[in-house]
Amino acid sequence: MKSIGIMIRRRSRTNKKLLDKQILTLHKKLKKNDNIITHYSTEKDYLKGNYHSHLLIQYNNDKNLYNELNRFIGGNVWNKDYEGLDEVKINNGKWGEIHTHNIWDEVGFKGYINKNELTKILY
Repeated sequence: MKSIGIMIRRRSRTNKKLLDKQILTLHKKLKKNDNIITHYSTEKDYLKGNYHSHLLIQYNNDKNLYNELNRFIGGNVWNKDYEGLDEVKINNGKWGEIHTHNIWDEVGFKGYINKNELTKILY
């Protein structure tokens, strides 16, 4: 299985409970066409007063993943940005933005998303 790190930030005012429900819906839609495992946590945006989620998704089908992420955010254009040696793909859609990161150290990334609360796992 491949792994990818994702950050999702919605444009509309969200609370933690609503964003958790939206992540569960995204997981169910991804699960229809692929065998995936989702690790996620939700944290507060201190600059905007909103919430965002960090996800670690283990998946097999690239096309299914990107199609569902496009539908979830209401966008279809992926721009590439470089942070050091890491390539970050960014999609700014109607309903928010998504950043995808390649995972080089899965344990380190899980530690990063666990900084405020424990990670939830969806099978």
